[in-house]
Amino acid sequence: MPSEPLLDARVAEDPDLSAIEALAALARAEAHPTRGGRLLIEHDYENEPDEVRLERARDRDDAGLWTGLLDGVPVGYASAALVDKGTVRVAMIDTLFVHPDARGVGVAAELLARVRAWAVDNGAEALESQVLPGNRDAKNFFERTGMITRQMRVSMNLD
Repeated sequence: MPSEPLLDARVAEDPDLSAIEALAALARAEAHPTRGGRLLIEHDYENEPDEVRLERARDRDDAGLWTGLLDGVPVGYASAALVDKGTVRVAMIDTLFVHPDARGVGVAAELLARVRAWAVDNGAEALESQVLPGNRDAKNFFERTGMITRQMRVSMNLD
């Protein structure tokens, strides 16, 4: 009888960075052709290289970078930052991504649990993220964890 895969998530370490950069490139390639993906990448991410965004998340005191592991192999990552919105401190998940071949076994849940614990430890009152339109799997994942959809962002290309 095959054994269950060993799931884990932890703060990203230097040896994880090349695998996380490859996952970030895959996440960007997966998101770009979807509704809202190009604007997310080119506007919200300011078309910034993944390695710059990832290093900033790892090196800032008010941010974090985690890797999700399946049998010890990095197959996902999450990045988040603390944002003060008025009187409320929010932990904003910038990215939570799992390689398509490793989805559905709990890696994302492990990553989210680590981000949530970090947010609580850092005084956040809320945890937020965003989901591209049509990405029902991501929306359903977040809602299964207790998050609610409270706002939808709309935009229009003018070209």
